[in-house]
Amino acid sequence: MKAAADTAAKEAAPAVNAAEAALAQKAQALIDNAKTLVAATKYEDALKTLADLSNMKLTDAQQKIVDALKEQISKAMASKGTDEAKKAIGGLLK
Repeated sequence: MKAAADTAAKEAAPAVNAAEAALAQKAQALIDNAKTLVAATKYEDALKTLADLSNMKLTDAQQKIVDALKEQISKAMASKGTDEAKKAIGGLLK
């Protein structure tokens, strides 16, 4: 019985590894897409893409990239809001 279980586990290992690799590739594709969206200043779309990663197991390197992107987006959106507020105030003062 134990031998059968060991054999089944050994046979399942490649399938599990392949599934994990496929998920890692999908996560990386989402990260790459988010980077592209940030570069195009499409911050809301980038955040939605990063949200898709929330249920995925990321590598430490991927998690660091995601955290850095979130910080970059946060700063950019805050700056954008400040710039828009300055324009609005400037328009009122004319």
